[in-house]
This record gives sequence, structure tokens and C-alpha cells, in this order.
Amino acid sequence: MIKVKVNYALFYDLPKEEIELAAGSIEELKELLASRLKNPFSIAVNGQIATDNQLLKDGDEVFVFPYLSGG
Repeated sequence: MIKVKVNYALFYDLPKEEIELAAGSIEELKELLASRLKNPFSIAVNGQIATDNQLLKDGDEVFVFPYLSGG
């Protein structure tokens, strides 16, 4: 088990929290958060955009923000 600190963009109006994960992948975290967040979202870990297959480490700082696209 690992613990990560999760901060949400103001858009979500959710408090910071600490989440425990068994495997510690971004994909696992996204599945957990998808049940709470209705809009598509992206994740950054320690200030860097994360990929789904990226593994989280104990104590990582996670930032959840609305999915953005540009053109």
C-alpha cells in the first residue's frame, strides 16, 4: 500500500486528501476518482503530467485538474 496526497483544482471544490492505493498506478487512481468526478480530468504528479502506466510512489503529490485541449 502507498499513500499519495491529492489536491484538486478549484473547479472541483473538493478538499485536499490522502488516498491509499494497493498497486499505485495512475490508472488505478483515475478509476477511483472517476466515480467522484463527473467531467474528464488529467493528473499531474510532482508537477509533471502523468501517463496512465506511470507508477506512483509513497508520498507523491498529485494534482487533479479538468481535461484541457487546445488548438
